Amino acid sequence: FPISLSDLASPDYDPFMHLESLKEPEPLHSPDSERSSKLQPVTEVKSHMQQGLISVAARTVITHLVNHLGHYPMSGGPAMLTSQVCENNDNPYSESPELSPDLFENPNLQFFVLNNTTLVSCIQIRAEENMPGGGLSAGLASANSNVRIIVRDLSGKYSWDSAILYGPPPLCGLTEPTPFVLSLAHQDKPEEASECSPYVEELCVKDGTVLPVKRKLRETMPTWDTIRDEEDALDELLHYIGMTSPECLQRTGVSLNVPAPQPVCVSEKQENDVINAILKQHTEERDFVEKHFSDLNMKAMEQDEPTPQKPYSAFYYCRLLLSILGMNSWDKRRSFHLLKKNEKLLRELRNLDSRQCRETHKIAVFYVAEGQEDKHSILTNTGGSQAYEDFVAGLGWEVNLTNHCGFMGGLQKNKSTGLTTPYFATSTVEVMFHVSTRMPSESDDSLTKKVSF
Repeated sequence: FPISLSDLASPDYDPFMHLESLKEPEPLHSPDSERSSKLQPVTEVKSHMQQGLISVAARTVITHLVNHLGHYPMSGGPAMLTSQVCENNDNPYSESPELSPDLFENPNLQFFVLNNTTLVSCIQIRAEENMPGGGLSAGLASANSNVRIIVRDLSGKYSWDSAILYGPPPLCGLTEPTPFVLSLAHQDKPEEASECSPYVEELCVKDGTVLPVKRKLRETMPTWDTIRDEEDALDELLHYIGMTSPECLQRTGVSLNVPAPQPVCVSEKQENDVINAILKQHTEERDFVEKHFSDLNMKAMEQDEPTPQKPYSAFYYCRLLLSILGMNSWDKRRSFHLLKKNEKLLRELRNLDSRQCRETHKIAVFYVAEGQEDKHSILTNTGGSQAYEDFVAGLGWEVNLTNHCGFMGGLQKNKSTGLTTPYFATSTVEVMFHVSTRMPSESDDSLTKKVSF
C-alpha cells in the first residue's frame, strides 16, 4: 500500500518539520548553574566544525533519499553512485587526463558556490554531431555548443549536459519551385494544361448596357505556366474564381473580371481631372528617377537573410543558461558566488573527488585447508573446497579490478593483487572482500601483500 508522510506522524516524530527548525542539543549543565562554575564544560570548546552536525546529518539524509531512492543502481552499475565525469573530459581547451593547473587557464570554465553547500562547475563543450537521434538536440535546431554542469554536494558528484533548442530542424530544399510558384515562367508551357471547355456566355456592363460576352470556361485554376501570352493572368484568375465560387460575386450574374460601372456621382470633368493628376504624378516620378538614377541613394543592395552568429566568448552559452535559471539576478547575489581559480581550489577538487560518498569496509577472507596450521601454507592456497567457493560467491558479485570504479579497499588495478574479487554495495555501504585465494602467491612480495591486507 502507498505510504504518505502523514502516515509516519507520531508524538515523537513530525514528518513535516523544517530543516531550519532543528536545534543543537543544549549543554548538560547550564553556564549559570553552581556546578558548571566548578567544572569546565566541554561544549564551550567545541570547534566550528562540530556545530551544526544535526543539520548536516539531516541534510545528508534528505539529499540521499531524493537522489538515490528509486534511482539506485544507475546504468553505470552498483559500484557507481555518483558521476565519474570531471572538468577535463571533452574539454577542447584541455588535453590533460586528470585535473591540473592548466585547467584554470581555460576560458570556457568557471566555478561557483551555491548556498554555501554546493560546488557548481560550468563548462562549455562542443556539441556532438552525427549522433543517433541527434544527440542532445534530438534532431532539432540547436547551437554548436553544449553546456555541462558538474555539481558536488554532500551526496556526491553529478553531471548534466544541456543544449539550447531553437525549434524544428531547418527545412532543406525549399529552393525547388513548386507548381504554383511564379518562378516557373521560364519553363515550357504545356499545351494540354490550357485546354478549355466550350464557350460560355456571361454578362458585360458597358455604358450602362448589359452585353453578352462569350468566354471559355476553365476547368483548372489558371497558373503562370498555363496562361497564353495574349491572355491576362489577373483577368483569367478573377473569371475562374467567379465561375467556381459564385458566393464570391459582388453582383449576381456578373463575373469578377467585369469592370464596375461608372459611379453616378462622378462627372466626366472629375474623371478627367483624376486621370490628368495620375499622369502628372507618373511623369514627375519618371523624370525624378531618370535624373537621380546614378545617385547611390537611389540604389538598394539586395538583402540576404542573416546567418547565425558565432559567439566570441567561449563561456557564452554557460552564461546564458545561468541567466535563464535566474542565477545572475540580484536575488541570488547572496547565495551564488564565483570562485577564484587557484591551486587551493584544485586541491579541494581532488580531495572531494577522492572522498567516498558511502560507508566503506574491507574484509579479508582466508581458506584454511584441513591439516594446515602454518601461515605460509595458508597464504599459498590458490583454491578451496566447494563449500568455500559457495561461501565466497554468496558474499557479493565478482568485479574486475582493472576497470572497477568503486571502492578498492587497497587493491590495485595493475593486477598485482589479482584480477577479480567479490564486491558488495548498496546506496549507503560498500564492501570489498580481500580473498586470499584470488591473489597471486608466486613470490614473497605477493605473500607480503596478503599479510598486509
